[in-house]
Amino acid sequence: MFRPLKKEIYWVTLGNPPKEVVGHEQAFTRPCLVVRSGHPSHVAIVIPITSKTPPSRHFAAVHLPEGIDDSGKDSYVLCFQVRAASYQRFGNKIGELNDDTYEEILTVLADYIGL
Repeated sequence: MFRPLKKEIYWVTLGNPPKEVVGHEQAFTRPCLVVRSGHPSHVAIVIPITSKTPPSRHFAAVHLPEGIDDSGKDSYVLCFQVRAASYQRFGNKIGELNDDTYEEILTVLADYIGL
């Protein structure tokens, strides 16, 4: 059975506006980093990734250098957009982070949500 693992990056369908997303939520099919999986209900906690440079006010965006995923571009993990996603929303695996980068993202995420 399919089960994404932490540190892995997948294409994930987050929904299409205007019915499936609201406001400034990330939408469409985009790369997402898995930060937690294995829940009995087949849901993973993911963080969307974008190739667009976020405004400087978004301190909770972690830069990923070119080559981390299959986009061929620098990317940003949007720790302020963390969300749950059913395994049914997952597409192909496109990358995996090393331990140091993953730990940096977890630190930013914990700071952002106040842990």
